[in-house]
Amino acid sequence: MFSFLGNTEVLAIIGAISGVLGTLLGCGNFYLRFSQQRKDRAKLRCRLVFQEPKNSGIALRVVNVEIRSIGCRPINLDYLELCHSKEGLIGNVQARWHWLRGEWKTNYPISPEKKRLTENSKTVCIISSERVDLSTVKRIFVVDEVGNRWKVATSNVSGLLSKDQKTKINSLSYSGRHLEYDVDAYSLGKCFFINIRWKHDGVPKSTKSKLLKFRSAKDLDQKFRELETSILPRYLNGEGMNGL
Repeated sequence: MFSFLGNTEVLAIIGAISGVLGTLLGCGNFYLRFSQQRKDRAKLRCRLVFQEPKNSGIALRVVNVEIRSIGCRPINLDYLELCHSKEGLIGNVQARWHWLRGEWKTNYPISPEKKRLTENSKTVCIISSERVDLSTVKRIFVVDEVGNRWKVATSNVSGLLSKDQKTKINSLSYSGRHLEYDVDAYSLGKCFFINIRWKHDGVPKSTKSKLLKFRSAKDLDQKFRELETSILPRYLNGEGMNGL
């Protein structure tokens, strides 16, 4: 086949082919090692989830940060980094400047029992509006003990909350010598709620509460009238909160 070539040319061609094959095999080996290294490390997938308020009278929805480990190594979480901003374009520009300087940030603690994540495990961290002003939060990052940061998907909390602000519809309250109650009716998103809190004065840990959820304003109005005309008067007469 190579009779028209001399020994030197044949050796040169064989050497060139061997070099190309060696280079290709080396690149393939490098790619496999790089892919394995990427898999063999801690990696998180974080997203934001909203939850309806429970029996606490919280004005805004509870914010849950769902953290899932999708890497091949365990990871120790440290805290949630909340980045705050002001309204408007100027406020956003100012916020980015302050973030670079480590300002306008809140390090929100993670419960100790939720800090350790193994492979393919998940945890949910709750951010309470009683501890931080959620309406100013623009970004959320999950920070591990090494200092690595993972951005939470759809972490513009203020933008999402602006669509689901609590709108007050009606309220009732009474404070007497032995009995006391507060009733708040409001809408949140497409749902309607009545939050009822009542207690006996002077009795430790006597405060009770119940949150009622309705699909329409008509159902809420009907229950509110029942509370006003029937259930609460019976409660003041000592019959308890029957009929909730």
